[in-house]
Amino acid sequence: MAVRALLADAAQARSDVLGATGGLSSCTLDAGSADQALGQAIIERQQLMQRLSTTSFAGLPHGLGLRTLLHRAWSQSLQADEAFLQWTRDFESPARCGAKDPYFAKGTRLSLSASKSKASFAKAWNSYVAKALHVAPVTAQQL
Repeated sequence: MAVRALLADAAQARSDVLGATGGLSSCTLDAGSADQALGQAIIERQQLMQRLSTTSFAGLPHGLGLRTLLHRAWSQSLQADEAFLQWTRDFESPARCGAKDPYFAKGTRLSLSASKSKASFAKAWNSYVAKALHVAPVTAQQL
């Protein structure tokens, strides 16, 4: 099922973002490395969004609604990643290590919205698809 492959590939971008933002916040990762990791995560999310636009949800219960929920969640995640990328670019010296700015606040806000949207998608997927078609459930953390 193409949709399951798409969902499985989403985990890497999430891991990259969490590693970069967590590392920069705790001063265990320099801004250049965080910038590179976030840049890669953005590329991965853009590729996921492109694949989502061409992946068929036909035949899945509530397929159109599921696609809409997933698109919303990943769009919010992409916007959060872009805000966090701007945050990393505010770090020009080690003295700024761990500092938060408006980009960080925006990224955090968008990330929280994305998490809620991902939870909505996971709930719908698990209710309508996983049970009905006997496929593995998903969690918001996997998206």
